[in-house]
Amino acid sequence: MIDLENLPVNVTEHITKFRDFLCICWPSIDSLMADHDWSNDGKFTLNWLEVNWELLVERELLCGKGFLKSFGMSPLASRVIFPNQKPTHAVYAKSNSHLMDMRKPTVSLPADQKLRLLGLDLQKRILDCILLLM
Repeated sequence: MIDLENLPVNVTEHITKFRDFLCICWPSIDSLMADHDWSNDGKFTLNWLEVNWELLVERELLCGKGFLKSFGMSPLASRVIFPNQKPTHAVYAKSNSHLMDMRKPTVSLPADQKLRLLGLDLQKRILDCILLLM
């Protein structure tokens, strides 16, 4: 069992480093894949993001003792390394500031609302992240 109070790395710092890794690599991926046949391999980007999430985030946070929810929310997103494993943990974001529901901008989210980390804004600081057992 994973001790969520004593993880091997700080979740927020690790997610931030993962975001930085994506920012550094993305121009090279764009260049390498410029002539890629996207019509026959539309899942390349989803798979690339997911496999890096599994190797660089899941493996470090859970030390091989569990599985995170997939990085993406697309119906096409799925695990790459252990495709049949069900998630045991999820990364959630928390904030000390007032948050609004993006679908209904006039509606405030409750302060105790769990916010699933759905992706990373590559330009801004991410919210503090926590790891929760599912």
